[in-house]
Amino acid sequence: MSHKYLTMNEKNKIEVLLKENYSVSKIAQIIGVHRSTIYREIKRCNSTTYDASIAQKQYLLNSKKKGRKSKITKNLILLIRKKLKRSWSPEQIIGRELKGKLSFKFITGFILVLLKLN
Repeated sequence: MSHKYLTMNEKNKIEVLLKENYSVSKIAQIIGVHRSTIYREIKRCNSTTYDASIAQKQYLLNSKKKGRKSKITKNLILLIRKKLKRSWSPEQIIGRELKGKLSFKFITGFILVLLKLN
């Protein structure tokens, strides 16, 4: 089953229909989504009355948290730079320092980015 995100227009409809005391089931029927979608949307607002603009802001905040967490830290970047300055190859850095944490392809890509910046 594919996900369908509510548009700002649909969120505004939810807000208006809630103010007009429509039931969640009726709102879901009007918009064409499952009632659980409406319940989640109302819950997203985190206030006593539903506000479409607040719900949209919360959605945007949550969407920034999606995806995989990066393995790259500032300390890791500093370590890689230090080893590269000492003429270590990406394979040596991975084999001796970062085995199982990164791939040498990442370090090669990192070098290319550094070259483009200079």
